[in-house]
Amino acid sequence: MKLAIILNDSLGGGGIPNVMRSIAFELSRKNEVHLFCTKNTKIKNVIIHKIYTTKFKILSLLYFAVVSKIITRKGYDITIGSSFHAFNPNIIIAHSCYKSALGKWRSIMHNYPNINERKIRISDYLAVLIEYLNFRFGKYRRIVCVSEEIKNEIIREFNVKPNKIRVIPNGVDLNKFNTKDKINVRSLIRQKYGIKNKEKIILLVGTPFLRKGLFNLIRSLPHVKNHNFKLIAIGKGDVKYYGHLAKTFGVSDKIIFVTNCNNPEDFYFASDLFVFPSFYEGFPLVILEAMASGVPIIINKDVVSDIYFKDSKNIFTIDNIFDEKEIAEKINLLLSNNGVCDRLKKNNKGIIGEFDWEKISSLYLKEIKKISPIL
Repeated sequence: MKLAIILNDSLGGGGIPNVMRSIAFELSRKNEVHLFCTKNTKIKNVIIHKIYTTKFKILSLLYFAVVSKIITRKGYDITIGSSFHAFNPNIIIAHSCYKSALGKWRSIMHNYPNINERKIRISDYLAVLIEYLNFRFGKYRRIVCVSEEIKNEIIREFNVKPNKIRVIPNGVDLNKFNTKDKINVRSLIRQKYGIKNKEKIILLVGTPFLRKGLFNLIRSLPHVKNHNFKLIAIGKGDVKYYGHLAKTFGVSDKIIFVTNCNNPEDFYFASDLFVFPSFYEGFPLVILEAMASGVPIIINKDVVSDIYFKDSKNIFTIDNIFDEKEIAEKINLLLSNNGVCDRLKKNNKGIIGEFDWEKISSLYLKEIKKISPIL
């Protein structure tokens, strides 16, 4: 089959572009795959079409909406696009419900006005409009949601018929997060950032820092008792603000900010614990990356599906991400109990194979075959 995948990677963000590129690569094993994107990208067996667009996001959204409409008329068997990257693709991939996410982001920004991070823009409302037009008036044949939670949000917000939706989770490249040289990588990271061998490493990965929960995580650190540790925060955000916040709480010597990172897998290998008190997610890739790396996970219960991950079996969940003592309690438990950590690692090793991208892509291919006009 001849497939077109539409990706407006000029909008930033690591999650959606990484997912779409992975899907393109896996589908190219048995199909002719064309990827329309804005960046110089090389993917084995995938035909890349670079789309030149503007740096202004509102114009980029409009331009890609027009381009995607033209692409659908170019003889492709199936077109695939994100709910707000493309207009009227055959298969819409809903990585989130943008309308719901924007509402939560608006609330977050209202509650943390002094943090100089990503503001709500006109382009966000345009993205919601494109999402609305796709779900309410689009001639899609299938919607793929990355979680049951996103599926329910889309049904609620846009009155979509449930039988039009399939849930396919995100995947992970197991080869990338399965090196035999973890001990050496761990040592190199510690040397580079001056972390002593006796110090535990707590890791947070995500952008922007505010939405990913760094504010509440820093507030919890004074309650992490009897442990020598360092928190490594990888991503982008108002580092100056968080530096002052850490100083206020007396933990400025405990935090390392990494704002430019091309090798996140090395930090997973070096870490003892992954903490993710995020406000809103579709299906966070980072949880799969941490699991594949053998790192115990603490995460907001509202951003992870209990269909796949069980509290105390695969992960430890936070009931209230605003309760810094609860976050610290979970951190203290896992940093002091190797037996619990070993159990989590063993359980996750048993299920992470189900999220290998090759298996996940087979689920996409199954849906493509169901709706393809040539099969």
